[in-house]
Amino acid sequence: VRLPLVAIAGGPQAIKVHASAAGDLRREITTKITVVAPSVKVTAEGPSFRYVGVKAAYAITVASEGGASNNVHVTHTVPDGFRFVRADKGGEFDEATRTVNWFISHLEAKETTHLKVELTTTEIGTHAHKFVAVAEQGARSDAKLETVVDGMASPEIEIIPQNNPVAIGVETAYEIHIRNDGTKAAENVSIGCELPEAVDILRAEGASTGTLSTTEKGLLAFHSIPRIEPGKTAIYRVFVRGNKPGNHRFRVRLTADSIKEPLVSDEMSKFYAD
Repeated sequence: VRLPLVAIAGGPQAIKVHASAAGDLRREITTKITVVAPSVKVTAEGPSFRYVGVKAAYAITVASEGGASNNVHVTHTVPDGFRFVRADKGGEFDEATRTVNWFISHLEAKETTHLKVELTTTEIGTHAHKFVAVAEQGARSDAKLETVVDGMASPEIEIIPQNNPVAIGVETAYEIHIRNDGTKAAENVSIGCELPEAVDILRAEGASTGTLSTTEKGLLAFHSIPRIEPGKTAIYRVFVRGNKPGNHRFRVRLTADSIKEPLVSDEMSKFYAD
């Protein structure tokens, strides 16, 4: 008697055969077999930290740990804080599901294959990457990897003179633009102005509440700004009048939590006798 069977689960299995006949004849026999089932395992490696706007590469390893695995589908779910750049070995990105998908037709027992995907960071935060490998007969493996993305503040100073050259005794102004060219808010931004003795400070106005914190001979300090968001600009104006001819230097010094050393910018103006 031949009895065809199909294994539906892996591991050690027992098959029992029972025979009986008239006269109360009975006999039972058991045989044990080991079923080798397809088993896949997916692992992933990638950066745990990146700045916004920087590329990040992830390496995925898929292994057939049991018997041979057929029709293996591998997916990498890309979090919202990343943008797809490219993938190797035929990996394709689905914008609707935000997944990179690979298809591996066959893996021999104990065989491994390596996949790679390249992304670019776009948003600050902690982002989870999910990886799944699924083979025929339901073999499945999952992996997860987190990447922390942070930004960087980049304050810049631009000094725009209202007139240059300018006559002595005539009111003029310096417009100061404090711009954040970074990807993260600049915090506790403070500026101070230094003027030569040949220039008198008349008044000042600016973006910070209260504007002036101190004013001394040749020195002008503004109240700090709690935050300047990326791409935003804070504007100050300092009105002055020259009292001596010559080339005189107007200097702005900036401090913020994101920079270790003060940022300094100069503007040379020519004052002449009318």
